Amino acid sequence: MTGLSDKMLGKMLDVIYQLPNTTGSFPRHVIHLLSHYFGYHTIQVCPFEGEETYKDLRNYELRSNTFVSLNIKHSDMKRYNEYYAKMDIFNLSRVSPELRVKKVLAIRDIMPYEEFVETEYYEFLMSMNVHYEMRAFLKNENRHIAAISLYKRKEEGDFTDEEVLLFNYMSDYISKQFAIAMQQNFSSMVRTWFDNFFGDSKMGAVLLDDNMTIQRSNERARSYGEEMSNMLPPNEKTIYLDKLYRVSDQEISLQRVMFEVGLKLIQSRQEHISGDITHKFRFFCIPCTGENILGNIENYNLVLIVGDESSGNKDIQNLMASLTARERDILGQMISKNDNEAIAESLNISIYTVRTHVANIYKKFGVNSRVELLLKMRFEP
Repeated sequence: MTGLSDKMLGKMLDVIYQLPNTTGSFPRHVIHLLSHYFGYHTIQVCPFEGEETYKDLRNYELRSNTFVSLNIKHSDMKRYNEYYAKMDIFNLSRVSPELRVKKVLAIRDIMPYEEFVETEYYEFLMSMNVHYEMRAFLKNENRHIAAISLYKRKEEGDFTDEEVLLFNYMSDYISKQFAIAMQQNFSSMVRTWFDNFFGDSKMGAVLLDDNMTIQRSNERARSYGEEMSNMLPPNEKTIYLDKLYRVSDQEISLQRVMFEVGLKLIQSRQEHISGDITHKFRFFCIPCTGENILGNIENYNLVLIVGDESSGNKDIQNLMASLTARERDILGQMISKNDNEAIAESLNISIYTVRTHVANIYKKFGVNSRVELLLKMRFEP
């Protein structure tokens, strides 16, 4: 490859060869390879969320809450998140369209270094005892999916043209493996599972993350949300939901309902929520837990909403109400595609206890397999 020394080319090929060889957190694997082969001592990998993220500054700031790094303190990223994200010269919402399409950016691509040292973002780097930064952007199907930031101390000097070229070559390979890792991680799998099983279900279904934000909802749930929202008392806190939560316009009413009743529902894992809406609707909460692409534990809650408009709904109400709290925990783990051994480890119970609970769940739903169970939960009257 033109422009790379034989030594640098050899290291790059070693990294590319080893990229697929991990069963853990892919970002941590990338950091290990870059540190081991190229000697970088300060690195950060930050996954992006959503599409065309450079258009949404809120998304960019929120992403700094979920990162993997080497030699970067969490307190530094907290300061970045609270203030310096808006000053970040590499922020895709600030760079020109010509720079936005580049795979790799160094400081000199954006402004002369003499100007950079006068910026507030330079002060942030100084506080981390680094003076230079280079950022590689990973893309999949023309969508940004992650960024790799590398830093150098003053005595090490700026990133060379060869290093920029190196990451231009490597970014495509890292991007492909990163996209594969995203598809295989829990967050992606639970969203795909939701779309496949509850996308067109006649029962309302909502997938919430730890922040009570709607990650997925089906048409029936959104329809219920409009009706339930009108039953709730006025609440000034819900006026700015479109700014607090990254949800579509069609989900604002449903998000308000989740804002009002979701936390109580999740904490109690009961379907009994006081208020007028429970005269017509019943809620069932199923926790789902797994590892995200960063290797961190991520919690979701599947909220099923059942109306009283048909006898079929009554049947599913009775089935869900018949489950104990522990059986709902088991059901959530089954939804997360965990096998019995993984469920036992996650809930700190014996595999024999898991098997007993699974058998009881099958018996109550009148099924003989997980596939049959999930299909029945769709509620097809």
